[in-house]
Amino acid sequence: MFNAAALQNGKLEAGLVAADIVHDACHGVPTFEGKVHDRLRVAANLCPENLHLVMPAGATIENRAGLGAKRDGIAALGVPLHPGAERRYRDVVMLK
Repeated sequence: MFNAAALQNGKLEAGLVAADIVHDACHGVPTFEGKVHDRLRVAANLCPENLHLVMPAGATIENRAGLGAKRDGIAALGVPLHPGAERRYRDVVMLK
């Protein structure tokens, strides 16, 4: 998020910013609420950002609905989350 703000404010001429952060900054949503970053331009997509669902061996989940009653998590305790990680996870598995 620092790089996106620094690019917008002219403090950086180039910087690496995660794709979902660029999206949110350009649209002024979640973390950038009301602060549209209209000076950002994408020069390259360095790597895809995938989301992987990992389950214990023997898990019997057959569809998204099967995730609803399960305990879930997206990071180890004490590990800071990427700003969009939980939102993406919740969107993918359709949990509240």
